[in-house]
Amino acid sequence: MVIVIIGILIAGIASLNGFVSKFRITTAQSLTRSSPISTIRDNSLWLETSMENSFNDIESKDQSALTNWYEQRNAANKIALQAVNGGPTYSNSINKIHAVKFTSSGGYFTFDAKFLNNTDYTITILENRESNSSDNYFLIHNSISSPSVTTANQDLLLGYNTDGQIIHSQGGSSSYNSNVSNYGNSSGFPKIITFTHSSTKGKKIYINGMLAAKDEANKSDLTGITTLALGKGYTGQIGEVIIFTRAIEASEISAIEDYLAQKWYIKIDRNTSDCTAGVATTSGCDTSSGGSGGGGSVTCPVLVTGVTSTTPVNSGAGSLNCDATNFDGGTISYDCSGGVLTPASSCQCAVGYILSGSTCVLKPTCSGGTETTIGGEKIHKFTSSGTLTCTNAITGAKVLVVGGGGGGGWRGAGGGAGGYVYNSALDLASGSYTIDVGAGGAGAIGSTYQATAQGSDGQGSSIKLGATSIITTVGGGGGGAGSAGTDALASGRNGGSGGGGSYWGSYKAAGAGTSGQGFAGGGGSTQTCSGGGGGASSVGSAASAVGGNGGEGASNSISGVTPTPYYAGGGGGGCHTSTGGLGGSGIGGNGGSRNAPSDIPATAAVANTGSGGGGGNSGNYGGSQNGTAGSDGIIIIRY
Repeated sequence: MVIVIIGILIAGIASLNGFVSKFRITTAQSLTRSSPISTIRDNSLWLETSMENSFNDIESKDQSALTNWYEQRNAANKIALQAVNGGPTYSNSINKIHAVKFTSSGGYFTFDAKFLNNTDYTITILENRESNSSDNYFLIHNSISSPSVTTANQDLLLGYNTDGQIIHSQGGSSSYNSNVSNYGNSSGFPKIITFTHSSTKGKKIYINGMLAAKDEANKSDLTGITTLALGKGYTGQIGEVIIFTRAIEASEISAIEDYLAQKWYIKIDRNTSDCTAGVATTSGCDTSSGGSGGGGSVTCPVLVTGVTSTTPVNSGAGSLNCDATNFDGGTISYDCSGGVLTPASSCQCAVGYILSGSTCVLKPTCSGGTETTIGGEKIHKFTSSGTLTCTNAITGAKVLVVGGGGGGGWRGAGGGAGGYVYNSALDLASGSYTIDVGAGGAGAIGSTYQATAQGSDGQGSSIKLGATSIITTVGGGGGGAGSAGTDALASGRNGGSGGGGSYWGSYKAAGAGTSGQGFAGGGGSTQTCSGGGGGASSVGSAASAVGGNGGEGASNSISGVTPTPYYAGGGGGGCHTSTGGLGGSGIGGNGGSRNAPSDIPATAAVANTGSGGGGGNSGNYGGSQNGTAGSDGIIIIRY
């Protein structure tokens, strides 16, 4: 009875293990089909083990010798592998997914690898070593009988040169290592290892998501590669081989690592961006002294803005020279502890230069307008036309350009605000810029049926370099006239923001605004009141039993003034029988009001805000019927 029960348990466990393995292989196949590899350009080789077309059907069983390993690339020029010494075996597994098993004295594969000569490259290996021996390489130049090659760039060695180090070598002095956990501490834990070579940036090794080593000085391409051997002399299992003829981007490396980690059930470290001074272990980066890979005392990588040296420094205190181009050549002290370099201060730019990103560039020098400096930034304010002269280029300047506001109409509507344009990051070349600040439009002055009864349009503002317009705005539209005698004069005029509409026997239309610069004015009413002019942030209000308010302006902190000022508000519409509208944001002119025993006249727009003037009132109680002028525009440059 006991024997029967034990037999049932053993059978159940075997069945469960088989189910888990089948599930993992099915999942691996699905992840392979949707992997990012096929979307990354310059993929020249892709071998993997989970797909049914990776091997010959008759060889896809445990312990079978493999005569080939087929590529997964959807390409016409697939690379053919040749089995040597009977080939490796389809045997064992990496986390319950079959892999290719190699032994130091057994069979291996070779393939034509001349495509790696005279080019950048990226090679990713998914492997699980099964030995602590030295010279345990995944890839080696097949024509080389010994890994001790003396001629640089004639060989390729990728793998374990010692128990605690992984080597990336192109032969001779073109070699460097990364520290890894020794075999006793990492047995049974597969690794994702990526080797990159760039002819401009040097070479790097990534292990399970960590930058484990780099050699920025060695930038030479391979030149003598013919045939590479995969697994020759290697003891362990390989599940995936991916090669690109390009040093792919860090984001692309991360995408491939994420795919492999999910597929092969491998933990990757996204908390450590740089482990070059530590030891790559199965649980992350070990920066304690010596680590578990026997790599000796831990150093700190040097990546400091202003310092040209990238040579790692030893633990303890020291100093670095700020010797990069256009830095002041001084020194800064540092502390190196636990593989992390902590500078006590930052390198400074030389006189006349400022820091832009990680380099010192010429400090922008411009003159013109009213100049102030706030928070280290220089401000040029132009309230009238002039010239901005820059001796060198400016990157990312803040620029505000506001046109002149439109004038208010006679017994009529509010003027529209001048066109408003703000650019928060404008590059300006060196040279002399013509600064034109638009004047505000005149308020209408006249009597019934005069053609001048509409408010005048404001003038546009602009910045030009020679004949090239950098920014140009449109002046505000004039407000329509009340009792104008014609529909045309009663309507608001188009502009940066449109002037308000008045009335002539019936409601009259407002002027339109310019897209990206302002809004339309508000229409007039049949109750003898006029609409407000449009503003930078909203349309002017239509008149009703009272005059319409001017459209709201836009707040902008470019001048550094507190409280933050507004620009480009619409003028309020006047009213014959009641209260006039208010100017937008408190900066547009207020419309005139009928008010016994004394009318309230329209008010002027706030100076140099590019706001519309207020529309005039009826004059029934002695008040002025005239509209008021829009205010002049403004141009401000800050960098």
